[in-house]
Amino acid sequence: MARKLIFFILTFVVFSSAWIVSEQKKASTSITKSVLYPNLLENLNQVSQIKIRNNKKEITLLKIGQQWMISDNDNFLAKTELIRRLLLQVAHLKKIEKKSTSEVGHRVLGVNDLEEEGIPRRQIAFSTSSNITLASLIIGKKVADTTSERYFARKSDEAQSWVIEGAVDFSPQPIAWVDSKIIDIEPEMIKSVVIETKGKPTVTVTKPNRSKTLFTLQDVPEGGKPKSATLISSFGSLLTDLRFDDVLSSKRLAGAVPIRSTTVQLFENTGVILLDYSLRGKVYTKIKIENTKNGETIKNPNYSKHTLNNEQQKWVYLLPRYKRRILERKFSSLFQK
Repeated sequence: MARKLIFFILTFVVFSSAWIVSEQKKASTSITKSVLYPNLLENLNQVSQIKIRNNKKEITLLKIGQQWMISDNDNFLAKTELIRRLLLQVAHLKKIEKKSTSEVGHRVLGVNDLEEEGIPRRQIAFSTSSNITLASLIIGKKVADTTSERYFARKSDEAQSWVIEGAVDFSPQPIAWVDSKIIDIEPEMIKSVVIETKGKPTVTVTKPNRSKTLFTLQDVPEGGKPKSATLISSFGSLLTDLRFDDVLSSKRLAGAVPIRSTTVQLFENTGVILLDYSLRGKVYTKIKIENTKNGETIKNPNYSKHTLNNEQQKWVYLLPRYKRRILERKFSSLFQK
């Protein structure tokens, strides 16, 4: 009995000691956490330029007045709330543990300079209007098997790398920083869609009133019939939640001739015209809204659901591929003999 009691006491002491050590380690870890950029939070209002890079792409966000713009996209307006969230995320990053200081170790962790070959990684830099760098950080691999968000990271001007803790939601893709919605018009609002492409037959689909859900293909050759009512009616979804993947100033067109013209006629005597242009090896679209009663362009339309706050006539948009497929359908693919 005495032996069992002694064994029980020893077991309790061992487990208690292990628990105490574990808790001490946890406490030590929490105590050693420190802010990666201690002075950044109080200087956030001084940030006027943000550069974001990965292995393939770079983007520059500029603060002009009180607004943030994307310089690579001809100063298209960025969403201020997204920029503010990014600034706060970086300002609250914590240092958890020191890691390698060697170039070999940097490559393994994914925190080597982006000019070098290596695994996918990102870099972000904040600077002032006087070109003073407030933060410049390379984010490498994500640390696995942790309940919190942790990454390997290194300040660009230091050899010491770290495990850091905190959210790092940033991308060099312009689409991540803007409101990409251009127009949102439901199919029932559309009376007709006419697509004209030089050297190719015109595609025209129509419906008589809003209550109709299906469109009719016009000018079908004698003996032919539309392949599918669903296929033909898909033209009506062209302006439904229309967004862009990229955007540039319409000044870049410099008198270029459109390769395609699409006119969407609404039942409310308004026409939405999409003009396609070849630009930088891709097809960008300019959008105009017209009052078809007198043919004059509405400079400040009241159709808030139809237009961007960014004054859509100043921009040309790279539309998503699924919308481009609608615009580029061949007339011959819409009917069968």
